[in-house]
Amino acid sequence: MSIFCKDSSSSKSDKLLKEKKVSLKLAQRIANICIWEWDYSKDRLYFSEEIYQVCEINEDLENISPQAFIDNFICKEYRDMVKDALKEALKFGRIEEIEYKIVKNTKEERWVRTNCEVIYDDDNEPYKVIGTIQDITEWRDREVSIQENLEFLQSVIDTLPNPIFYKDLRGIYRHCNTELIKFLGIEHKDIIDSSVYDIYPKELADIYYRADNELIENGGKQTYEAKFTFNDGSLKDVIFNKAAITDHEGITTGLVGVVIDITERKIGEKRVQRLLKLKEASLEINQAIIGINNISDLFNLILEKALNIIENAELGCVLLLDKDENLQIAACKGYDEKRARDYRLKLRETFFWLVTKGEFHKAVIINDIQDLLRKEFPNILDNNEMIRVQSSISSPIIVGGKLYGLVNVDSSRNNIYDEMDLEMMEYLRNQIAIVISKHKLYEETIYLS
Repeated sequence: MSIFCKDSSSSKSDKLLKEKKVSLKLAQRIANICIWEWDYSKDRLYFSEEIYQVCEINEDLENISPQAFIDNFICKEYRDMVKDALKEALKFGRIEEIEYKIVKNTKEERWVRTNCEVIYDDDNEPYKVIGTIQDITEWRDREVSIQENLEFLQSVIDTLPNPIFYKDLRGIYRHCNTELIKFLGIEHKDIIDSSVYDIYPKELADIYYRADNELIENGGKQTYEAKFTFNDGSLKDVIFNKAAITDHEGITTGLVGVVIDITERKIGEKRVQRLLKLKEASLEINQAIIGINNISDLFNLILEKALNIIENAELGCVLLLDKDENLQIAACKGYDEKRARDYRLKLRETFFWLVTKGEFHKAVIINDIQDLLRKEFPNILDNNEMIRVQSSISSPIIVGGKLYGLVNVDSSRNNIYDEMDLEMMEYLRNQIAIVISKHKLYEETIYLS
């Protein structure tokens, strides 16, 4: 009875072992994995059946040495890498993973992945190395295809004239095009893996960060205007067009954005608006000639319109030149009117004379006025608004080819005026000269009549 039980147990074990071998073979076939064994003492390789199929080795070719296999079945450019890997395996006990190309008898090249472990004897000497070979050609082809598609898409977005970027859920830049690199004036490596706080000033970064979080939370698309720091340090007006990126389950994984520079458009719109205001002011001044009997009222109206048209102008004055080349205040806004009545200033002591060196042809911007006061002039700019004047536009009034006076508009902010302000003032001063000439003619006509 005991013999029967023993035989039965042995039969079951054999059957179980056979089933495991079949399962292992099937798993190797599904995973496209082949087994190889290197008998280190005999320097011979032994292969599983699958390797003969993958490498198209003749099955009668057995007991091949590792060197012979490398020389005959591995592409030339990878042979040294495989040799070095085997040396490393003997030194450290294993190869984690290497990828290389083999060449079949048909000259077809296939990508394979190999790893192995070393088995040691009782004296801790290597006597056997067991490893696997897996055909990964299709996987590598897909990887190359994906990489080529990514490179193609990158080339496409690099040709677009607007900055484009992609951020992950944490607001970290993962991709961008060359135009964003140009706009920011920094290197690609300084953008990727950075947040808005690493790249932009905090006041702008706060705006971008809040907008990004809102888009990630709510999804969809987002469009808004903001300021953008360009590579020259200038702030420009831009439109951000952003959209949330979702996976196949509709979960947001990041966002993509496009930056559109609208600075020139905004400048154009601003210019049109200011020209309309200038036109209205000119019409109002011209129409006021008939209704105004006192020229001082005309000067006050002119100054009021100048301060309204020139942005950032906070106070100003109209100064008339007398026969002794002294300038007297005929109208002022913001300055002490009582002191203005007694105010006299030599033409050659004005900021305008200092900047133009006596050339009275056009309006000029004068910056750093407080420095000029300390160096060149006494304190002549006291005003009711307690404003420390830092910059000014000073414009000559030319009537009949002679200097008639000056129009000044002042600001507490330094370097605040630009070419558009200067252009507005140039147009306005010409209108002022025409209006004064008309008013003088009108007064002469009234007198003669």
